[in-house]
Amino acid sequence: MSSSTGNDAVVETEKPQTESRKDNPQRAEPQLVQVATPDQSEQDDVQAAEPSPPTDDEDAQAEPINFSDDDIFASTDSLEDIFIDSTGRVSQTALTSALGQDNFDGFVTRINRIEATEAAAEREAKMNQQLIDTFGSDVYQSNHACSERICAITFTSTTRIDEERLARFSAFGSHYRFTRLDSNEYDEDVLKAIYISTDNPSTLVFSPN
Repeated sequence: MSSSTGNDAVVETEKPQTESRKDNPQRAEPQLVQVATPDQSEQDDVQAAEPSPPTDDEDAQAEPINFSDDDIFASTDSLEDIFIDSTGRVSQTALTSALGQDNFDGFVTRINRIEATEAAAEREAKMNQQLIDTFGSDVYQSNHACSERICAITFTSTTRIDEERLARFSAFGSHYRFTRLDSNEYDEDVLKAIYISTDNPSTLVFSPN
């Protein structure tokens, strides 16, 4: 897939303040979290499902997750339990906490320290190759890791990361896509992204917290 033509389901939380590019003042502010399916050309009608009604244990608003907790990265299962509940719903709290942290690079590095399965290693290799094929030499300060269902990546690009390029890069597998795009002090695009593997991207459901 070379571009995204369908309807993206978007989740927004508070966005950081970023300076606009001086020679391109009309550039839009980035969305904090974007959710999209990898093959929009085949799934034009895909929309993210509404969160399920909260249970008695989910009434209270969830606290942000502290990803400095070593227990989260103890195993593939402990990491996935933070992002995906027992019914397969994806945690918005985990996503916004992960993508909103200042040291996302450290988050990726800690995932990389979890013993990878053969499937995780294969997904990471595909992601790396897709990064090269899509952005080439435009990318630097790249860090990526996969642990079974969850992949994470961050990189800086000397050229703009538009939706077409992002969709092309994201086509390395079948997954839910969650991204945050910021700018550094040189007004270069800095991408943070989390991918959660799934056989059917149209089944995305968020948990209440």
